[in-house]
Amino acid sequence: MSNLTICYKLSFFSRKPYKLTVAVRKRNKKYIKYTNLDDDEFIVCQLVKLGYGSYPELMALDTPEFLNRVEFADISSDIEAHMYEEAKSGRSG
Repeated sequence: MSNLTICYKLSFFSRKPYKLTVAVRKRNKKYIKYTNLDDDEFIVCQLVKLGYGSYPELMALDTPEFLNRVEFADISSDIEAHMYEEAKSGRSG
């Protein structure tokens, strides 16, 4: 288990979860049946895909910096999902 894995798992549960001013319905569909990536690698790859840095850059971050990027990506995703649902239903925020 990498240092990132240990620090991430310990630090993740000590952080106060973010809250939005709107309700976001998340669709918890499980699309991946199996992968060789562990959770940490999967998260890092997602952040790379979203443009938050290269794989080595993200792996080199201190835990708080890494978790801030993960949280920002989650918040952004939730807000985009909310805006999509509003547009789809014809409502505006």
